[in-house]
Order: sequence, then structure tokens, then C-alpha cells
Amino acid sequence: MRRLVNLDYLRGICAFGIMIFHYTGWGSGDAGSFIKPLSLLGEASYSVYLLHPIVFAIVQIISKRFNISGLYIIAMSIVSTLIISYFVYKYFEKYFIRRGNNLKLILNYNDK
Repeated sequence: MRRLVNLDYLRGICAFGIMIFHYTGWGSGDAGSFIKPLSLLGEASYSVYLLHPIVFAIVQIISKRFNISGLYIIAMSIVSTLIISYFVYKYFEKYFIRRGNNLKLILNYNDK
């Protein structure tokens, strides 16, 4: 009988999660250190929403070229999407949010 999920993949993903949990300080007992990454994920969620299909398609192309399959594709897609979305949020979205707020202030000032 064939397994749906290879246990080595699952162990690797769990080990990666524990490593991230440890090195980011999430396990230090400080609630703020746990909430900050989740808050950032919430702020960058629109970028995640927009970019995940593009990143997934690129990861699939790369995985076919290098013969990668299984949970590695999913893990690479998630990690790549989160990293790219963070940079898009930080350097693109935040810039235009500030520009929009400045424009709103200028328009409100001119209305008075």
C-alpha cells in the first residue's frame, strides 16, 4: 500500500518549523515576539493573495526542471511566497500607502 505522504517530508517540515520557532524567539515566552510575525503576515496578506499563484507557477516550472516533487513543492511555494510578499509589502505597498495618505491630507487641507 502506498502512503499519501512520505514521513521523511513531514519530519523535515516539522524540523524546519521547530527551527524557525526557536530562532525567531517565538518560544521565549514573550507574547509580543509571537504576535509580531503574525501581525506582519496580516499586513502583507494582500501581497500574499496577489502573488501566490504566480509564485506557485514559477515553483512548478522549477520543480519540473530539477525533478522535485511532493511536499517540497508546497514548502518552496509557501516560503517563497512569504519572502517575496514581505519585500513587495515593505518596498512597494507601504510606499504607495504613504503616498495615498499624503494625498488625502493635501486634499482635505484644500477642502477647508
